[in-house]
Amino acid sequence: MSSRWCRWRLRPGFPDPAFFAQFPRINTGVKKARSAEEDIQGVGFNVTLNPPLFNRSRGSIGVGRARRAYLFQSYQTSLNERSRQADQVWIGVENMRGQLKTLAARLCGFERAAVAAKESLERGIVAYPGH
Repeated sequence: MSSRWCRWRLRPGFPDPAFFAQFPRINTGVKKARSAEEDIQGVGFNVTLNPPLFNRSRGSIGVGRARRAYLFQSYQTSLNERSRQADQVWIGVENMRGQLKTLAARLCGFERAAVAAKESLERGIVAYPGH
């Protein structure tokens, strides 16, 4: 899995905390109480129900959706930029291959000219300026 949290949050099925905020919150626990005056101790079970009656956390859900949309858009923009850069590299490689073919063809002509000049020099047809 990617170490970047924005990519991790874009996974399908990633639970958005704002989504869960629209449902009632239920807290349970054990409560221990003691009365100092009457020296009475008690233990009880505690249940708290916190229903979101009015706004159903629609604002937080909207913020979460907007955040995910922004993260997805920035991630897509990054992918598009990398794709464009890869295309530019590919075009550069293809241009270099064309130039390499052209230079190889020219080199072949230069090699033939060098062989002909060497033969002419050996036969004495052409004089070398250094001799």
